Amino acid sequence: MVFGDIRSLRKREMQGLRRALIAPFACAVIAAGLLAASSADARTSTDTLWQTHPAGRSSSSFASGSSLARLGLSSARPARSMLFAKPALAARQLGSAALAEGGAKIEGVVTVAETGEPLEGIEACAYTFDEEVEGCAISGPTGGYQIAGLPPGQYDVEFLVPEASGLDYVTQYYNGKSNEAEADPVTLGEKEEEVAKEVNAAMTKGADIKGKVVSASTKAPLAEMVVCALRSVEPASVENVRCTLTAANGSYTLIGLAAGRYEVEFRPIEPEFGGQEPEYGLQYYNGKLRFAEAEPVELAAPGSVEAGIDAELHLLPLPTQAPVIVGGPPVQGVPLSFIQGSWSNGPTSVTDEWGRCNASGGKCFTIAEGHSYTPTAEDVGHTLRIREEATNEFGKGRESFSAPTAIVVAPPRRGAEIPPPPPAGTGPAIGVGGSGVLESKTTVASAAQLKSLLLALLTPRGAAAKIGALKKHHGYTVSFGSLVAGKLSISWYEVPKGAHLAAAKPTLVASGSVVTGPSGTTKLTLKLTASGKKLIAHGGRLTLTAKGTLTPSGRSALRATHSFTLKH
Repeated sequence: MVFGDIRSLRKREMQGLRRALIAPFACAVIAAGLLAASSADARTSTDTLWQTHPAGRSSSSFASGSSLARLGLSSARPARSMLFAKPALAARQLGSAALAEGGAKIEGVVTVAETGEPLEGIEACAYTFDEEVEGCAISGPTGGYQIAGLPPGQYDVEFLVPEASGLDYVTQYYNGKSNEAEADPVTLGEKEEEVAKEVNAAMTKGADIKGKVVSASTKAPLAEMVVCALRSVEPASVENVRCTLTAANGSYTLIGLAAGRYEVEFRPIEPEFGGQEPEYGLQYYNGKLRFAEAEPVELAAPGSVEAGIDAELHLLPLPTQAPVIVGGPPVQGVPLSFIQGSWSNGPTSVTDEWGRCNASGGKCFTIAEGHSYTPTAEDVGHTLRIREEATNEFGKGRESFSAPTAIVVAPPRRGAEIPPPPPAGTGPAIGVGGSGVLESKTTVASAAQLKSLLLALLTPRGAAAKIGALKKHHGYTVSFGSLVAGKLSISWYEVPKGAHLAAAKPTLVASGSVVTGPSGTTKLTLKLTASGKKLIAHGGRLTLTAKGTLTPSGRSALRATHSFTLKH
């Protein structure tokens, strides 16, 4: 019988849709060589497209770069794809009254290899050499099957267990071959209704791998985790032999495996294939993070069972507080910085990217990396956001996004003032104002975020930090987005060379303080002292030490010290 809904499927796709025995899901394998040039962390362009979902979940759809990233794969293992799909197949048993009329046929009998008894319920599929499936059929009570309605040509015939059938046999190819590369072709000539007979199969009882998957931190069972049996077929290629999903109690059974050696992989379902944003990192048996280090599982004989192949999966970094852009309303030529977000589960590294977004904060493109960014003419009319990713030893966690800023505007005319940020409550619904500053109605800023803000303010930036500007204005003024009500004080000192601030007799160069509100733009001015004016008047490079204190209302004071150099 010819199936119109699957004739355009390629052979590898068809095999993947049917091998896995994950009801109602199945797995497909894409050859490693197709993706060899990619890696999960690759970027071929700094203009990377972001796509942010409004409910706090996010996914990155890259305009260019990593194929592996688009497929939900980690660079820690060989290149392959895990595709979950619900197959739309309707193979039939031999003898059905609806058997297709006309065309050539392939028929045979399926038996149990160990006993010779007929085997009902095995699916036989015919593939052309250009890897298109032409038809499938299910063996009947006598083991017989017939694939009808086939055009002339050469075919590979595959025998496999349909998903959710309860059978446990190893997939094979005609004539008794374990892989498609060795399959004997079946030839159908030009003669109308030609029949290729005795295309038989003797199915070998499958061996099984069983185990349980739990959380390493809580020991609670993990449901709907993907477990796959992998096998190296070439030095640079890995075959995904069979996959399954863990049950509610964390248990799983991989069935239908041939005797031999396998590496077992444990991982969440990726969001692209119906899963949630991953919380747990990929792992190989026995507690290994890389495929090359996986402890192999040996299946000694057909029908054997290897139990106790368990896994304890570790949590990836999860964002607990989003990054926050600070520096006041965004204006072309005025530097902005940001306060890094907070993460759980011990991140070992955090990367940040600045993105140029549309007016509503979507469709963002990466434009820069680093702690600060100065908007350009290209940013005018757009908003800006920060995309942050954290990694620990078990992999890369979810992405975290700042709120979009207000729309970037061109520099004001000389003498005009920069407009204040919108009032509290006018920002996006996630509780961050249009300027990208936390509002009082949101989660209280953490100590780490406040410390980051303090450190960012200690070092003067931009044209106002040049020695000439300091002379002209008798000091330095900076605007920033306030995160907490309290008081901020900053002082600059010149410390004698080789001495320390605490032990030496420093010269106070400039100082200033300001009362901060819970939100909005705050302006801090550091005025030069008489000694500071004399030092500045000498005109040379000047290395100073800044000391700052931020005292939030009702909370302990935060202190920081940082050295910097003033230049012309």
